[in-house]
Amino acid sequence: MIIKPRFKKFFCITPHPIGCEYNVYNQIYYVKKRNIFLKKGPKRVLIIGASSGFGLASRIVATFGFEAKTIGVFFEKKKNFLNFSNEGWYNIAAFDKFSKILGLYSKNINCDTFTSECKNKVIKLIKKDLGKIDLVIYSVSTKSRKLSNNKIINAVIKPIYKKYTNKTINISKSKIINSTIKVANNKEIIDTISVMGGLDWELWMEELKKANVLEEGVKSIAYSCISSKLLSPIYKDSTIGLAKFDFNNSAKNIHKKLIKINGIVNVVILKTTITKSTYLNPFMNLYISILYKVMKNKNLHEDCISQIFRLMSTCLYNKYYKTDKYNRIRMDTWEKRRDVQKECKKIWLNVNSHNFKNETDYFNCKKDFLRLFGFRFSEINYKANVNTNININTF
Repeated sequence: MIIKPRFKKFFCITPHPIGCEYNVYNQIYYVKKRNIFLKKGPKRVLIIGASSGFGLASRIVATFGFEAKTIGVFFEKKKNFLNFSNEGWYNIAAFDKFSKILGLYSKNINCDTFTSECKNKVIKLIKKDLGKIDLVIYSVSTKSRKLSNNKIINAVIKPIYKKYTNKTINISKSKIINSTIKVANNKEIIDTISVMGGLDWELWMEELKKANVLEEGVKSIAYSCISSKLLSPIYKDSTIGLAKFDFNNSAKNIHKKLIKINGIVNVVILKTTITKSTYLNPFMNLYISILYKVMKNKNLHEDCISQIFRLMSTCLYNKYYKTDKYNRIRMDTWEKRRDVQKECKKIWLNVNSHNFKNETDYFNCKKDFLRLFGFRFSEINYKANVNTNININTF
């Protein structure tokens, strides 16, 4: 069939298999061009949430940069019709294809990461193939979670103090509109922390420790984001902000459990970047369009793969790296620079439907967003029929 991008509200709901493969290839190429800078690093890695965004980028850097053996855990459903965005499925298929070409070990487990069944499958595979893991990366971002009683709870992005109204970009219509989000109730706050907080990271590390599959000196990191003060009411001081802050407590709890094996545990605060999850926040697309323009002008811009490459090459395996008062690795320091945020605020206050295409990096950001789903690559013939029935090997 011929596949074109289709939108639902702020989101693309159609993936292009060949375009997704090319997107993965470009990230691998970025790493292979620069792996001369990679010295000491991981050898046996577990990535929980490995099918897109920073989780996928982490797996690419570990595999094609350090030639580490990786197990990727994700929860993707194979859908062959055009109303379900399953680009993660095609990303994993592409990753497998290129790792096999180079003869590199990679195994996949497609399962609900919150379940005991998933954790047991991973532990069994580690014992069979790898023995022990020296790096665990937690990069799960999901909208819902099924509890042990089969009840489904949902995460929401809502302010916690009062309703929030601000500017955003309607991507499908390419114009700025005002959007309002009501304040969260107590149940929504609790559910969001349960779905997107650090508890599952704790449970994973507890089960891995209990099964004796963690190497002496194992590193464990979880990805988070703070973003800008411009969006504090709908990010830092919102349901999602509380969930992200919960990771700080989880990191402390995990550290206590890993003391005997000298485990190193950090939350990593990432720069605000174009990913599938960030665009679920309707106000984020305008901020990112502004941020990208400012940071590109200052030669400070990073996307997912370049940021994770820098994390792996200069911070995570550098004993002199610094952390903040919460023991977090800060990859967002360039974004947080006073001059960067000052310019972002100035543009934000003055941007409107008439000038935003010139005042922001809107066109390039829209292109980068669509590339997450396999579109907007000049090398791809989007008028050609493509096969959507692509299989992946899972355990």
